Amino acid sequence: MHRTVEDSPVPVTLLALGPLTNVALFLRAYPATARKLGRIVFMGGSAGIGNATSHAEFNAWHDPEALAVVIHSGIPTVMYGLDVFVQATVEPGQYLPLKDAPDDGVRLVGGLLAVGGLRGGTEPQPVTIGDAGAACLVAVPETVELQRYPVRVELTGHSRGQTLVDRRLQPGESEHHGTAGPVPVIDVAVGLDHRLMTGTFLNTVQLPAVVNR
Repeated sequence: MHRTVEDSPVPVTLLALGPLTNVALFLRAYPATARKLGRIVFMGGSAGIGNATSHAEFNAWHDPEALAVVIHSGIPTVMYGLDVFVQATVEPGQYLPLKDAPDDGVRLVGGLLAVGGLRGGTEPQPVTIGDAGAACLVAVPETVELQRYPVRVELTGHSRGQTLVDRRLQPGESEHHGTAGPVPVIDVAVGLDHRLMTGTFLNTVQLPAVVNR
């Protein structure tokens, strides 16, 4: 990571798809190089419910301290959270044909989606495209709607790992009484263009089969 960012002639977008431990270590170990980042886009957190716990999304819950380092780094940051993650779905009629594609990679994607589509039953169901939605955000920004909000992450107690997205339209009591403390403002995914995102994903996945014909 250090070599890639340091050697790049242009600012790098860092796409993180798991707990942010390695990213936080990079920011702390190489602060001068980290300042060359254009932005950090991470799949994690949630503006709604969690999945690791009732409050916390999996990646945020596994290392909330690392997430805090990232959002407080001053580097432009985008949160692609669980609440948007689950909206990016493909239908059985879209992913099942991939299992019969001539390309090995395309068949692998089709097989993985087919397994996910059988969770909780025996008939194929719509399934999320997972972290690929965050990759779509980077490749085709129009797939995701972003808004800027103050975001903090809880580090202790039952709500450890929860990302608190402050969507209030005006300050509250904590701000009036000076007890809020500094809260970083970052870009938060709040919605997506479902048709554009799934089209971007499916077209990209099937590209090897088209190229190799």
